[in-house]
Amino acid sequence: MTRSPVVSGTLALVLAGSAFQLADARPHGATSSALVAATEHEVEVADGAPLRPARAIASTAPLGAKAAWDGFVGRHGSWDATWDAATGVPLRVFGEGIAAPGSIASADVAADAAWRLLQEQLALLAPGARLDDFALVANTVHGGLHGNLPMRTVAFAQHHDGAPVIGGSVGFLFKNDRLFVISSTAAPRLTGGTPARPSACRSRPPARSSGWAARPASRSRPAPAMTPSAGCRSTARPVRSTPGP
Repeated sequence: MTRSPVVSGTLALVLAGSAFQLADARPHGATSSALVAATEHEVEVADGAPLRPARAIASTAPLGAKAAWDGFVGRHGSWDATWDAATGVPLRVFGEGIAAPGSIASADVAADAAWRLLQEQLALLAPGARLDDFALVANTVHGGLHGNLPMRTVAFAQHHDGAPVIGGSVGFLFKNDRLFVISSTAAPRLTGGTPARPSACRSRPPARSSGWAARPASRSRPAPAMTPSAGCRSTARPVRSTPGP
């Protein structure tokens, strides 16, 4: 039995989410020590607001993304998308495809094609971000077994002020020398930056990262995330992503 790339990608997201929930769950009846209880906090984002418990998915473009989406389909033909209803980012874009001759055989050709489309459609795939916020992290051929055509995935990871945005990326899937699936989990309209002095940090324990967070960009000289509401450095608290319309 074979699955389409869209179905496989969705299944991978579901399994990853389930694994996270299992790893984060505490066994029934387990009790924590007074020391642990005193340092535990609910997960929160930088300004203290609670995390959204689940990603709401929409089948139509949010109002704020409609102009960018209309421009994309007007230029590239018949496509569909699923959307993150909170951020206004298209989680999956799939359709008739865009010709990319040589993209399966050549990593450079595929990377160039993906980068050009990211540049062209930045307002759609990562609204409010800059092109230099993205760096190539994957360019690999996979599949091609049992008579199936091979595919190539090219992915760019998102950064903000030099720090990685945890979970933020844009991916491009090629097959038969055509780009036919685009994915985005980019965090839109990020605010905040790395302050000059870390002494402004508040003393309360940091929250765990949210998936919209930024963590150190290197092991030698960490580029910590900023807590905009406190104006301080932190390697655990996330940079806030302003919700989409």
